[in-house]
Amino acid sequence: MTEEKLNQVLDAVKGLSYRDWEKIRFGIDRVFEQKILQQRNELCLEDPGDVIAKIASHYPSVT
Repeated sequence: MTEEKLNQVLDAVKGLSYRDWEKIRFGIDRVFEQKILQQRNELCLEDPGDVIAKIASHYPSVT
């Protein structure tokens, strides 16, 4: 996020009550959680070699 964009956001929420902030945050969090869940449901392992490489990088004695 650029400083300009951050300033725009902060100007937009200036004067916002904490309770209103909680409502907005709740809505945004739910939307992101839904998108994350959807993405998780579509993820799958493609290359077993990736798994082996990750294990080997953390546990060198395994491979």
